[in-house]
Amino acid sequence: MAYEEIISFIRSNLNKDFEHDFNYLLKELVHYQSLPNGEQIVKSIVELMKTELGDAGLKKLKEIELKGLKERIDKYNTGIKLLQERKTTEAQEIFVNLIDTFGIKFSDDVPTYNFQNIVESILYTKIVNPNVQRIRQISEPIAGYYFHSALIFFQEKDFEESSKLLDTVLKYNPVYVEGILLKAECCLKEGYSNLFLEYVTDALKVAYTRTHLAKCYFLLGKYYLDLGFKELSMALLIVSKGNEQTPFIDQVIKQAASLSGSFIKFDSPEEIKQQLINNKIQFGPNPQIMVILTKIKEEAKNKNDLKLLKLVLKIQYDLTRNEAIKKELDELK
Repeated sequence: MAYEEIISFIRSNLNKDFEHDFNYLLKELVHYQSLPNGEQIVKSIVELMKTELGDAGLKKLKEIELKGLKERIDKYNTGIKLLQERKTTEAQEIFVNLIDTFGIKFSDDVPTYNFQNIVESILYTKIVNPNVQRIRQISEPIAGYYFHSALIFFQEKDFEESSKLLDTVLKYNPVYVEGILLKAECCLKEGYSNLFLEYVTDALKVAYTRTHLAKCYFLLGKYYLDLGFKELSMALLIVSKGNEQTPFIDQVIKQAASLSGSFIKFDSPEEIKQQLINNKIQFGPNPQIMVILTKIKEEAKNKNDLKLLKLVLKIQYDLTRNEAIKKELDELK
């Protein structure tokens, strides 16, 4: 049936009874949401709800959508908890089910993303793809579903399948640092060292937490240690530890020291920094990120957007440990 015929048919099945009409339109809405070219029909069904059922119909639809989203996010969090408990089979079943039942489809050409917060969205449009004209953000954490499924495949040493899933993660969220780094590790495991370095470099450009930076430098430190670059490796591992005490960092530093015959000492932090700069490795957060964060903070202040302001101040303080920023943050509590 053509679009007009479908809408006419749907309208003909309404009988002015609120519960009947709402449930019928909801059923049709769910059906056409699952179809790749059903977006126009979905919009028309929502319009029918508005014209035939009024604000009460739209309110009920919103409540159902929020309830459904909450249930799926609760299920996702259960999967993460099971994964932390090393119950990988049960966790994978949850992630796969969430992926398979993800029903949002769009037929237009507007890029659809799933950023974890507004800062990631801004970093993408300012650093990764400044030429993008328009993006669509979806709230359901579909990138997270794929990432955790990929993580399990990685842990099971199925690097090819993990890598495929990570391509989808990065399609939905190109600045998902954990996803970029896991993709880098997949490349290294599959023997693509050049791609490994490219992905870690990409991750450093958009890393906006100390945890992100620590993981980037840790992976690079291990990589260069295996290649025999002892001083560079030690410098990277020290920088990693300076950002965050990651698992196994001390063990790898000891390994680097034993391979060198002694613990490599640097005369000053500046010498460590110079090791990275000499090898064209970004030291610390991307300066562009710091500029962007300052601009976002000022805009949040001007709009009195306290939620965004708190988020930005937390990120700024995490990256800088600046006491003036901490004071600003404390004053908002």
